[in-house]
Amino acid sequence: MIDWKHADDFYANAHRASGKPVLLLVHNPELPSSQALAQTLESLAQEGNLMSQFFALKVCALDPSANERRLIDRHIFVASPVLQVLNPDGSRSHECRYVPRHTRHSKGYRYTHAENGGSFDLQRLESQLRIGLAKYHHFNGATDRALHIAQALLREKGDDRNALEQAWVIANWAPESRASFLDARLNYNELTEAVTHLLASLCRIEDCRVMAPWPFSDGEGDWRWYTDCVRELAFQVYQELVSAAQAIELAVAPRRANPRTHAILANWHASYRKLQADFIGVPDAMLDATPLEHERSLRENLVHCLLCEGSAHGLQILNTLQPEAAKSFEAHQAEVGEATADIGPGSALFSQYEQVHQRLLAQLTGITDAQLALRSRWWEPEPVTLKFRLDRLGWHLQDHLCTHRKLLAELGFKPRQVHTFAQVIFEGMAQVECAALGFEQYLQPQLAALVAMLNKRATECVAFAG
Repeated sequence: MIDWKHADDFYANAHRASGKPVLLLVHNPELPSSQALAQTLESLAQEGNLMSQFFALKVCALDPSANERRLIDRHIFVASPVLQVLNPDGSRSHECRYVPRHTRHSKGYRYTHAENGGSFDLQRLESQLRIGLAKYHHFNGATDRALHIAQALLREKGDDRNALEQAWVIANWAPESRASFLDARLNYNELTEAVTHLLASLCRIEDCRVMAPWPFSDGEGDWRWYTDCVRELAFQVYQELVSAAQAIELAVAPRRANPRTHAILANWHASYRKLQADFIGVPDAMLDATPLEHERSLRENLVHCLLCEGSAHGLQILNTLQPEAAKSFEAHQAEVGEATADIGPGSALFSQYEQVHQRLLAQLTGITDAQLALRSRWWEPEPVTLKFRLDRLGWHLQDHLCTHRKLLAELGFKPRQVHTFAQVIFEGMAQVECAALGFEQYLQPQLAALVAMLNKRATECVAFAG
């Protein structure tokens, strides 16, 4: 029998005294999936010593006590796994895959909403606990122990792809302090490739040189009087992007069949690019820090945003549009894949998020203004409109953008001046994308000159950086 501890034990710091990682189980005794998970954990405990390496902590999701609620508030958000491995400070080192996921009811909270029953078995559960143990040791300085577990998982070549991918990251860990957001693969089109190439080149320039004389070509037209230095060049590029966005908007606005839907999707995409822009210059070393007790790390916030778009809010929107072909959370997850980049370089996480975001954006561009009035229920007591769910995509990212900025301030992050220039240019690019939304294939000729200018300036920035 597993010696389950209680929330009161956790807040009395019994887990610290044990010296073990916490294995948190958020349990709902009324759900068959929760009962099956608890029974599988008991079976695992009887087969070996894996479970004994954890401080096993069970909290009840039904009418929880004050301390149980504190733990649930901190670890159950939207479609959160009910089985997690925690660090001594209560932050997460691993969220187990394949287990049931719950969403916390946010008004008058007394329960969690079950999203799915999971697809776990004894073998998958064992591999998830082993990789969770490896990540715990990795994040808490016991690198040799982490490496030992990771290498064993890789040698065994089991069928848990998620565990193997994370084991590979640990086994091949190479600490990197530089920022890797601009190494991410963004959108796969000429405009975003040209912009990110320019920004990577711009960020090679030292701040002390942003006011130094610009030795290369002046801007065209009136810009020839305003190309004295890197600073002015950056805002010239920004304005070129904004002017292009305005021209596109004037050209395509009369042809939009569903202007209300476009406005909502454009706001969401602009919020997404704004969130990304805040990570320009942020080193990977900051992604997993947890400076605030009741806040997730930067990486956890990003994985949460990815999951919400790909398999939570996004799924509810798709099911509202096609109720006859509605998919369960579990089936949808199998299609789009899990968010596996919760360890390793930030560029991998941003690349995965980009794929999820672009896929959903393409799926939603066909929504008509008339469909905005459709209603559906998720965990809410009453149905809400499709417009509300679409709006939620945008303001949810603004919510997390505020959280990211608070975390970065607590971590003492101060962007370099060239990073702030890059953020402005990146948001200018977003204006072009939003204006062109739904008409991208018709606008490539108009964007060709813009792309050529961006590539030219990128080459000049590389030469200027020396």
